[in-house]
Amino acid sequence: MALGALVVALCASAAGDPLLHASAQGHALPPAARCLQRAQAVTDLLDAQQVRLCTGATSVAPVECFVQATESLLLTDVQGIALCRCATSLAPVECVRRLRSEVRYTDPQMVQMCSAAGTCG
Repeated sequence: MALGALVVALCASAAGDPLLHASAQGHALPPAARCLQRAQAVTDLLDAQQVRLCTGATSVAPVECFVQATESLLLTDVQGIALCRCATSLAPVECVRRLRSEVRYTDPQMVQMCSAAGTCG
């Protein structure tokens, strides 16, 4: 799917959003669209997975978090998306690292405890 179609899908509920309108006039893209561009550049995620990761994003932090989660923590793509969706920093990755060093939880348990997704709906 082309970037334009993904941005439309990502921002579909924001038809009256001034940021989306500004982007159509050549101004800065909304944060979620910048996140999507970054995801396309540095991940092998499917289009739908990129949209899931970046929906509600306020920066490219979910992508940076995802890359760390899958490369250094060796989480699956699904776990990385669940952990990093709506992240504003690498805090979810650091949370998993702390839990791994202190107590033995399963990866799904750590993802649930450390996920940033509760912050953006």
